[in-house]
Amino acid sequence: EKLLEFIRPELPNLVPHFHMSLQSGSPRILKLMRRPYTRELFLEKAEMLLERTPLMSLGTDVIAGYPAETEEDFLETVELLERIPFSYLHVFEFSPRRGTEAFSLKEIHPAERKRRVKILLEIRSRKMREYREKFVGKKLQVIAEKVKNGVLEGTSENYLRIRFEGPESLLGEIVDVTVTGIDENMLTGTVQSQSKAAILRL
Repeated sequence: EKLLEFIRPELPNLVPHFHMSLQSGSPRILKLMRRPYTRELFLEKAEMLLERTPLMSLGTDVIAGYPAETEEDFLETVELLERIPFSYLHVFEFSPRRGTEAFSLKEIHPAERKRRVKILLEIRSRKMREYREKFVGKKLQVIAEKVKNGVLEGTSENYLRIRFEGPESLLGEIVDVTVTGIDENMLTGTVQSQSKAAILRL
């Protein structure tokens, strides 16, 4: 909570990207997992972050098919994911590990686990695109990381991958890029200028 006090858009040396581990939106499953937080606390902190920095890249991870997860438990996870404008999701299908407490719990049928994973992946794809669309026409600070097929690729301050034209001399530099569109899972853009701003990654 003390860390959240420092996350404000007027601080130029903090990038607007934050990852909060969820695992499940079901209070019952969170207890079975022995997670040290509640559904309500997660929602409170996520909403606090987005209120302070509305265009922040907020990501999370979820597990589908945890042992004893009912359809109601799963739908609670879906409802929470729909409620928060996440920029990306890491989706995992539960896999039993011998020696863990979860190994002794009643396992969800693999076909049902895969059905739930598919639903979560569909939510992920939609949310990722919705987040990217917010930046078309806007300027982002991007660190040029590599050249692929003669085009520069990099990562923006809010954790978006972007492809743009420019000389190889920009590699390793932070540049201002105006987003012009979306190409599959990447943004496309044009270089405006080289930025002198320093970035401190969280």
